Amino acid sequence: MSSKITAVDDTDVEVEPESQKITYNCQGPKHAVDEAEFAELLEEYKGVMAPGDLEALKVEEGQPFSTGAIYHKGRGLMFIRTDSGKEIREHCGVDITDLIEKVPTDGESHSVKCPKCGNESTVRRFGAVDDDAGGDDD
Repeated sequence: MSSKITAVDDTDVEVEPESQKITYNCQGPKHAVDEAEFAELLEEYKGVMAPGDLEALKVEEGQPFSTGAIYHKGRGLMFIRTDSGKEIREHCGVDITDLIEKVPTDGESHSVKCPKCGNESTVRRFGAVDDDAGGDDD
């Protein structure tokens, strides 16, 4: 029998290799921005972006693209290009593991609200999964 399974959106997941302890950190709220504001932020952050990110964000069509959190002058932003426009996400980083672990293991979607930034994450938790389900393979 394996452990419980948790599905979470808008959350960074970290697993400690030795203990297998899982930590969930809030990614922060997303905001749609107009082209001018997006271009201004790109100009400010371009010196600390990974190679290729700037070009990928300027493309108007194609696969949606998102950077990881990029820190500059104490502010962490994620830049997002979608089919419907451009967004930024103010990185939060607060540990919300305790809130997620309080969600019932009923397989239903539940909302968890970050106490710092108010971002809401959708969480679905399932009970223990029986590895032997489906019969014997012998």
